[in-house]
Parts: sequence; C-alpha cells; structure tokens
Amino acid sequence: MTDRPGVAYSMSGFGRGAVEADGIRVSCEMRTVNQRGLDISLSLPATLLWADPLLRKMVSGAVHRGRVDLNLSVSAGESRGGGALLDAVLAARWAAELGRLAKRLHLDRPRVDALLAIPGVVRPKAFAPAPARLNPLIRRAFDSALKRLLVMRRREGQALAADLGRRFDRLERLAAGVRADWPAAAARQQDRLTARLKEALERMGEERRSARDIVTALERGDVSEELTRIASHLDQCRGALRAGSPAGRQLEFLAAELQRETNTTGAKSIDAGITRTVVAMKEEVERIREQVANLE
Repeated sequence: MTDRPGVAYSMSGFGRGAVEADGIRVSCEMRTVNQRGLDISLSLPATLLWADPLLRKMVSGAVHRGRVDLNLSVSAGESRGGGALLDAVLAARWAAELGRLAKRLHLDRPRVDALLAIPGVVRPKAFAPAPARLNPLIRRAFDSALKRLLVMRRREGQALAADLGRRFDRLERLAAGVRADWPAAAARQQDRLTARLKEALERMGEERRSARDIVTALERGDVSEELTRIASHLDQCRGALRAGSPAGRQLEFLAAELQRETNTTGAKSIDAGITRTVVAMKEEVERIREQVANLE
C-alpha cells in the first residue's frame, strides 16, 4: 500500500488481527501515534526475531509517518493445544523452602496445587513453527490489523480535514478583511505622516529623527504581496488535503509559511483595527499548525 489519493489520514489509530490455520494462531496488534518521522517499534518473541525485517518492510509500505508499535505473537490454536512443561527443579526448591517455613510456623506442608500455582513452575511449551509455515499467516494477521488501523486513522483524518478546511476559510476571510481595510488605513496613516512632517519642519531640532520615522513608515508600504502569498498558500493547503495522504509534511511547511507571512503582515500593520484582525489570523494559523501535526 502506498499513497492514498483523496483521503487524509490521521497518525493515531489502533488495529488488531488474528488468523488460525493448521493448529497455529498468529495475532498482530498495531498502535500508531503522532511523530514527525516514521518510527517503528516491534515487540516479538525470541522465536520470531527472523520476522523483524519482513514486518518493518510491511509497516513502512503502509504507514508514512508516526510512531508505530506492533506486537506479534504465535501460539498453538484450539485444534492443536499447546501443552505445558513442569520445571521439577524449581518446584522442588519451592517445596523445600515452603516446607521449612511451614515447620517454623507450625503449618501444614504446602499442597501440590499451591506449588503448581507459583510462576515459572508450570510454563507453556515452546511453540516455534517453521518460518515457511508462519510467513503467510503473519501477512494475513498483519493485513487484518492494518485494515482496522486504517479505518480508525481515516475516520479521524476526515474530521481533521474538515476542521482544517473551516480554518482555511476563516483565515482567508480575515486576510480579505485586511486587504479591504488597508487603503483607508493607509490614507489615515498618510494624513498622520503629513502632519508629523509639518511639525518636524517647525521643530528643526527634531527634523532628522522625525524624517527617519517617516521614511521607516513609508517603507512598510502595503501588504498586498503578503496577502497574495497567504492566498496562494491556502490554495496549496486545500490542494494537499484533496490529494490525500501523505500530506502532513507538505501541510506543515505551508503552515509555517502562513505563519511567516502573517507575522510580516502584523509587523507592517498601520492601524489598530487591522492589528486586531492580524492577531485573529495568527491564532488561526497556530491552530492550523497544531492540526496538521496530527496528519500523516
């Protein structure tokens, strides 16, 4: 499994699968959580360490980023029955120790069933079928767990995509408000600068400092370039969501660009009303950054 066009996936999910054939039962459990890259952690019994490369390849082919915890186990199925082994040496040691304790406390000697309940005295028989027999079962159990995992990741991804879409729209409306308000604010700023220039000419001692302030204000210019880039980045964000997973890395980059352009717009602000709008834009961008961090 590779890219999934048109579907946005979250990085969080859980799936479990199990198959049984020829008296062998294979169980696979997968958990995924947020992480910038792909980090695969496998939990395998010693008899299955040979399957490590196979499982890593299957995981990396299905999941693009996030932390993946996979647990795989093999046991005897119901038709086979695993059986058990008695550790007679361990049982004898416990019997001796408990016998001495019972004598000192004037108690009855321990019963056999009490000895058998001690951890390690009775343990399951080692069960290690040949890799050739296990390989197809492992793949089937993995596919079953993966299917359930992706259902959960897709469901959450759809909710994230819907939320991001609403935030893109709100940020777009806020940016449009800045564009609409800027000409009037610029005119008011021009009037203020003209008044300051007149005052500076009247107070020749402060002419240099005031002139520098006026030049700095004029250099700030307008924010049409920043707003144009914000609009372009939002279009690219929507396109990345429509394209589907993996989109998280691209959206993280675009969110950082949105933040940069919004900060520049705020730095150029020449009006209290525009500043308030830019603050709302910054809040929206921050929420976008938080959400895209959850997408694959």
